[in-house]
Amino acid sequence: MDRVFIWTAITLQGESGYGSTTGSSKKAIWRQLHHQGYYQISMDLVPRDQLNTTLSNADLIYILESLSSILDAGISIIEALELLINDRKSVVVQYVFLRLKKALHEGHSLEQAFSMLSPLFSEFFVAMIRLCEQSGSLRQGLLDLKSYYRHQEKHRQELIRILRYPKIVFGMILLMSLGVIIFVVPMFSNVYALFKGDLPILTKIIVKVSHFIHHHDMEVLASCIFLISWGYLPGLRFSNPVIYLSQKLKRILQSREDPFLYAHAMALLLESGQSISQATRQATVCMSKKSHIHGHLLTRKLNAGFSFSEAFQSLPWFPDAFQRFIAPAEQTGLLKIGFEQIYTYIDRQRAARFEKWSKFIEPALMLILGAVTLTLLLSVYLPIFDLGNRLG
Repeated sequence: MDRVFIWTAITLQGESGYGSTTGSSKKAIWRQLHHQGYYQISMDLVPRDQLNTTLSNADLIYILESLSSILDAGISIIEALELLINDRKSVVVQYVFLRLKKALHEGHSLEQAFSMLSPLFSEFFVAMIRLCEQSGSLRQGLLDLKSYYRHQEKHRQELIRILRYPKIVFGMILLMSLGVIIFVVPMFSNVYALFKGDLPILTKIIVKVSHFIHHHDMEVLASCIFLISWGYLPGLRFSNPVIYLSQKLKRILQSREDPFLYAHAMALLLESGQSISQATRQATVCMSKKSHIHGHLLTRKLNAGFSFSEAFQSLPWFPDAFQRFIAPAEQTGLLKIGFEQIYTYIDRQRAARFEKWSKFIEPALMLILGAVTLTLLLSVYLPIFDLGNRLG
């Protein structure tokens, strides 16, 4: 199977060259470049799993920040990419800059260049770049996108900080539970045998698990190694239930962001002079596919003669803030300001909701872990206490 490499080299004339190419091995590509007159060739493999997932928020912020800062200096987008290609922050980011420059040289628009790199860039990202190009506000659009992904990264880092301590405690409890099952339960096997099967259901389960581990230790060890490595195998990681569920949860959370994205896109489009019908159609594209139907329904109602406030009122999917802020904005003819107020209000609500629930995540997890520990200890020692009472 072909793999993706990025390379840099020097020609006989002393000129530097670089690019990305696919091939079965590094040696085959090296020979191909050597026949083309390149020397002092260095190559890096772009991991396949990184090419099949959306870029991290940190990489997106870096790309947007790099492009916007260089564009501020009055340099064209192609010249900016020429400078950024030599920045070796990461292999996948360097690959993105190479592909963008190649696509722009071939006459494609920036939106088309980003869409060719799917799934590295989400539909929302590509749609926002399209809107910025059409409205002629590329620099402002890059800044808006950077602000959005910084906000997302801030929430992600906050969640990581909150969950770090419970993860450590959970790991300790997991090790302790395994220690009890593997080493402690067998020590009480003779005591459990006195009950002749009349044990609590949880104790029966733990005894059977301990018995199974002791009689199939190598199989259990191999299964644990496979489960741990499953999430890191390029061709199989997305079939991992944990990764699949996390991706599913991510899509659900992204769909909840769609009203905010819709209001943000509408404010940007109306500011650029787009008509209402064009703006609503293009803002719908910024949302996830699951939410496109709500944008299409809104467009149909507007085409049928409904006002924005009436349309939002008849579509419960849109939060009440849409109808509340748009009604006075329509009366004054300042729809753009109305949509700006909507996404500002939703953003503040989202931040307040996140801050509220983040305070309860850690205590709730600690209570759950404490309950698991108590259940485990009682299931192991309760029959022993019962036996002591009988002897007494």
